[in-house]
Amino acid sequence: MTDGTSIRTVNTPDDRTRLGIDITRSGARGRLARLRTTRGIHLWLGVDAELFADEDGHATVEKSTWTLVSGQHAETEMLHYDYERAKDGYPEAHFNAIRRRPDKAVEGLLDLGYKLQEPALD
Repeated sequence: MTDGTSIRTVNTPDDRTRLGIDITRSGARGRLARLRTTRGIHLWLGVDAELFADEDGHATVEKSTWTLVSGQHAETEMLHYDYERAKDGYPEAHFNAIRRRPDKAVEGLLDLGYKLQEPALD
């Protein structure tokens, strides 16, 4: 899927686990990984997540962001999914598919944001 890039984890000083591509303990966000595609198509994957151990010791996602970006220099975001477990007291997820038109500014083609009433599959 990628050439030599892997998603990895690091433990942070506040007993959290960060997951991402080339992440650091200091909190620096990971970089984008170039995906293997056909000739002339440039796609990149971004992963950034923060996990903690729940009361039973299970790894639990606190927040995460997944992005799909296109362009030779990763300049055009196409898809974006983010999740936050305790946003204003409830879990929230947001999915955005973006389209760009030559005659208009960036606009959302599909923009779904919602409060989760039940626990989410992380």
